[in-house]
Amino acid sequence: MEKLEGTTLNIVNENIEQLKKIFPEAFTEGNIDFDALKESLGEFVDGKKERYSFNWHGKSDAKRLAQLPSTGTLRPKSR
Repeated sequence: MEKLEGTTLNIVNENIEQLKKIFPEAFTEGNIDFDALKESLGEFVDGKKERYSFNWHGKSDAKRLAQLPSTGTLRPKSR
């Protein structure tokens, strides 16, 4: 039987690996070259600072927290 580590997958590393498979030209020395990635995507980035966005206090912290590996375990409720 395989022993489980008890943590979730590292979403960030998994996403980076997927990007490496799709856009290998956007990586130099193991790091993402965001300018090369933008060029690969056709440079559809709007240069204007003003645009619609949905923000609230703590949004960036919530995004950062959602990407951390979890050590929680779900257990079935006994009757």
